[in-house]
Amino acid sequence: MTRPAQVYLGPDGSLKAGPNGRPKIFLRALLLAESKRGRVVESLYATLTHEETRQNFNVWVYGEDKLVRGSGLHVSDVGVVTNHHFLLPADFSDFRWKGGRYKLAVFAELLGDKNPIQLTSVFLEMSADEAGSITSMQCGMYYDWGPQAGRYISHLERPDVP
Repeated sequence: MTRPAQVYLGPDGSLKAGPNGRPKIFLRALLLAESKRGRVVESLYATLTHEETRQNFNVWVYGEDKLVRGSGLHVSDVGVVTNHHFLLPADFSDFRWKGGRYKLAVFAELLGDKNPIQLTSVFLEMSADEAGSITSMQCGMYYDWGPQAGRYISHLERPDVP
């Protein structure tokens, strides 16, 4: 997986429907197989580590305009670039955004392999005030890769939700 150009942490939902109260990770990246025959991705999941706490976002949805639940995606040596959405399972009640440094890692379970492999990992910073804004479900935190800075540059975005 290539380094994502943008990462989003915040509530799931849409501008039209509004936030649904479920935490989400979004990123856009290229998946690429090293073999000519390609590989089949059975599932992807993201982990978010903050200090001593690690949370799996195991519900994977991908696509452009029409999103589909991830399962059985063939990735060739040419690659597949798409939007990836990672949601918490239904029992996410204990998860809360907090200020500090996060490590976001994406893992793939490949057909025929016994263990998942880590595709990429990035570090993201969030202040306590920003975490509070995200927890209120009124905005999300966007991280854009800054090639000159060599790091992700963050900004809060408050969607115009009725």
